[in-house]
Amino acid sequence: MLAAIGYAGKVIEQSLARYAKAHHLIVPNIEYVLWAILIGLLISNTVGVPGVFRAGVSTYEFWLKAASCFWDHASSLAMCSSWEA
Repeated sequence: MLAAIGYAGKVIEQSLARYAKAHHLIVPNIEYVLWAILIGLLISNTVGVPGVFRAGVSTYEFWLKAASCFWDHASSLAMCSSWEA
């Protein structure tokens, strides 16, 4: 599921860039990672995450929180001590 959403983000990014170039439009280059995040938000807020993928999503959330804690330990120390396992 993660690979499919990432690929869809890449397709949207490239399609938008080609469309803008063909029509001589100036649009910001939104990276495929941001498109994938938006697609994931859309899926989770509309149809929900299937049960098969729940364990992987929880692991991803843990590593995302852990990385944000260690990225800038001074400013996020309070957040690291308050999030639940």
